[in-house]
Amino acid sequence: METADDRTVVLMNGGELRLQDNTVVVDVVYDQEKSRRLAPWDEAPRFWVVASGMSGRKKHASIKVKVKNNKFESKNIYSVGAINLSIKTGAAPLNAKNIINMKIGGEVEGNKFYNFHGVIKFEGGENVLVSDNFLMKNSYFNIAASGNKIAIQDNEIRYPGNGTTGDGITVLGIMVDSEISGNNIYAGSCYGIWINVSHASNVIIKDNLIVNGITSAIYVSNGIVESDKDINGIIIDNNVMTGNSGFAIAIQNGRNIEITNNNFEGNAPGFPAQIMKSDLAEITVSGNISAKKLTPEWAEEHALYRHATYDDNSVLSLQ
Repeated sequence: METADDRTVVLMNGGELRLQDNTVVVDVVYDQEKSRRLAPWDEAPRFWVVASGMSGRKKHASIKVKVKNNKFESKNIYSVGAINLSIKTGAAPLNAKNIINMKIGGEVEGNKFYNFHGVIKFEGGENVLVSDNFLMKNSYFNIAASGNKIAIQDNEIRYPGNGTTGDGITVLGIMVDSEISGNNIYAGSCYGIWINVSHASNVIIKDNLIVNGITSAIYVSNGIVESDKDINGIIIDNNVMTGNSGFAIAIQNGRNIEITNNNFEGNAPGFPAQIMKSDLAEITVSGNISAKKLTPEWAEEHALYRHATYDDNSVLSLQ
C-alpha cells in the first residue's frame, strides 16, 4: 500500500487494507473544463478514495481488503469514486493470464455510500464478498465486479445512476462460480443487474428485488464478442421485478440459461411478455408468475384494487 497521489487517497500496489468503523468525507469539485465528454455522468471519475495501481504484467501480486462498517460520503456529484480495485489497466478485456498472475480479494461489508460517481469495483477478483452495504444516489456504477467466486449479497441500492446513468449491479468481462442474491435495487437509471461479459459460467442470480427501473431489471448480454458460446450456465431464480420500464428479464446472448420461479408485475408496458430473448439465446423457462391489476370493469364485479395472478412463462423472441 502507498500513500496518496493526486488522484487517490489510498493507492494499492499489493498488500492488505483494513478499514473499519470510520467516516470518510471527500470534497472534490467536478472540473468541467477538464472533461472529455459533454455529459459529466458518462466520464470515469478522476479521483478515488481507494484504488489499485497494479498492472496485469506484474506476476504473483495480490491485494486483499476488509472494508467494514464505514460511512463514505462525497460532497459533490460526478467527481469522486469510492473503491476501484482492478488487476488490469486500460481498456483491454480481462484474460486468463491476468487472473492467474494476480489476485484481488476480500470483503466490503456493512458500509454506507452517498453521492459517489462509482462506488465498489472488483475487476478480476477472486473470493470477493460484497454484502449488506447501503448505497444512496450514486452515479456511474454502483457495484461492479468480475472474476471468480464473487458473492454480491444483501445490498440495498437506491436510485442507482442518481438520475443520470448507472446500473445497480454490473458484471463486466468474466464471471465464474459466482452469485448475486438478496439485493434490493430501487428506481435505477439503467439496468438493475447487467451481465455484460465475454465469458460467464455457473452464475446464480436469485432472491433479488428490482423495482421501478428505467430499463430492464435483469439484462444478460455479450458486449465483446458477437457469439452465443461465451455465456454458458446462468440461473435466474426467485427474483421479484416490478414497475420496470424495460423487460423483467432480457437475454441477448447465452446458452443454458434457466429462468425459474420469478415474480413479475408491471414491467415492459405495452409488450406481450415479461421475458425477452434474441435468436442468439438458448433459455429454459418455468415456474414464473405474473400479477396484473384488475381493470375497472373487472373490479366492478370484485373488490377494487386487487391483482389477478397467473403463470407466466411467455417469451418475446426478437432478432
